[in-house]
Amino acid sequence: ATQDSFLSFSTALDGTVAERMRITSGGRIGIGTISPASQLSVNTPENSGETRLLLQLIAEQTGRRPRLNFASYNTQTGEKYIALQTDADDGVFPPLTLQSSGGNVGIGITNPGAKLEVNSSLSQTPFVIRGGGSSGIEIIRILDASGNEKMRIDNSGNIGIGTTNATQKLTVYNGSTTGTYTTSGWAHSSDARLKTNIQTISDPLTKIMKLNPVSFNWKNNPDENKQIGFIAQEMLETIPEIVIGNEEDGYGIAYGNLSSMIVGAIQEQQLEITNNKLQISNEIQNSNDQIELQTESIASLQLKTDQNITTLSQLQTSIDTQLGVVQMTLSGLQNENQKTQADLTDLETTVQTLQSQIQELQQIANQELNLAQIDQNSTDISYLKTLLGINPDKPNEISILGKLTAENIESGILTIKVADQATATIGTAIICPLGKKADESGTCSIDDEAADGKSVVVKTGAVSKESKIFVTPKNVTDKVLAVTETLAGEGFMVKIKEPIGISDNPIEFDWWMVESN
Repeated sequence: ATQDSFLSFSTALDGTVAERMRITSGGRIGIGTISPASQLSVNTPENSGETRLLLQLIAEQTGRRPRLNFASYNTQTGEKYIALQTDADDGVFPPLTLQSSGGNVGIGITNPGAKLEVNSSLSQTPFVIRGGGSSGIEIIRILDASGNEKMRIDNSGNIGIGTTNATQKLTVYNGSTTGTYTTSGWAHSSDARLKTNIQTISDPLTKIMKLNPVSFNWKNNPDENKQIGFIAQEMLETIPEIVIGNEEDGYGIAYGNLSSMIVGAIQEQQLEITNNKLQISNEIQNSNDQIELQTESIASLQLKTDQNITTLSQLQTSIDTQLGVVQMTLSGLQNENQKTQADLTDLETTVQTLQSQIQELQQIANQELNLAQIDQNSTDISYLKTLLGINPDKPNEISILGKLTAENIESGILTIKVADQATATIGTAIICPLGKKADESGTCSIDDEAADGKSVVVKTGAVSKESKIFVTPKNVTDKVLAVTETLAGEGFMVKIKEPIGISDNPIEFDWWMVESN
């Protein structure tokens, strides 16, 4: 039988010889182990704290030693790591660490807490990935546990979330719609081929008018500047289509979707404005037509008015001229009338004086003549009867023609008869109700020239300034009758205080007049 052979390398420390490396008959190299399991196996005692594998390259710059370490990081837990180090401090902060437990990779950190954790100072770029030059080749892909891609970044710098075809710098797809950020802003998918049940928004202006814009502060940062927006719960009652989320997780508002509602409201409002403008335009046109007609009418009236004013001015001038002539004529007539009136007054006074003198002389002459005739005539009694108008056929009656003057008259009954009504000293008159006038028979009837219902003028030429007039009502009345005015040679007025109502009875009264001497 052939025996396997190997090559052993040993060292002595303090007189103790120990094997350090072996090359087996199979060509495997073992360091710290006599049975290497691979082409190169390095083994260090568990708690020795020694670096298991150190590959150090001599650097040109002093203090810089590129190296690759395989060592235990924590001597108590036995955690292993592989470190790629370029610093000169024996790997306190190695640039690259691969943990044996959990498989975490750390760059710039010795204890990565995730599958990949990169740590860098503020003055350094922490993470750089460089890919190939072909367009569209993805640089970073993020998959879920089932291997489904959720996000990618290609070498053109385009980012796709939920899509493998990122045509813009940022494209987001939620399974039904796509949002793309371009240099002009966000673009949402709106292809009609992607939509169904398309309907025009009804009554958008009313819905917009029900919204309640508010200002607010977020509770998690109350000191931040005030924000403006809407309350999602209020929006649910008005436009629930743009509210996202639920009661448990909280609500949000898709403000971008509000734009279509606003556009609909603007269109509806603009339609109202257009209709109002059309209506106002028609009303203005109608008003202008009316104004034009009225202007023409006013112009025509103005022309006629100017003509009438000219005619009136001419008439006024003519009337003023005629009035001047009439006034001069009236002035002359008034002067002549005043002179004539004065002459008549003087003449009337003279006539009255002469009449008084003649009457006195006539009385004296009559008395003397009567006395002489009585004394000289043998038939005195017969002559006296004739003079006094005694009628033998009617005893106890005397008719006196003319004026009777006596010192005393004793008689049981004195009867006075009026021969001439124009100079009567006794008579009857009537005050008619308002709106009526007495005729010749003494009956009150409605007349255009009706009396005032509270006065009557009794005409008689026998009245004078010295006349005493007595009135006696012939029917029962609470009215007081009074003679308020006398006109010598014409008549007198009888008056009551309040007029007689049109439905009341007239007041009939007797009057008689005597002269005071």
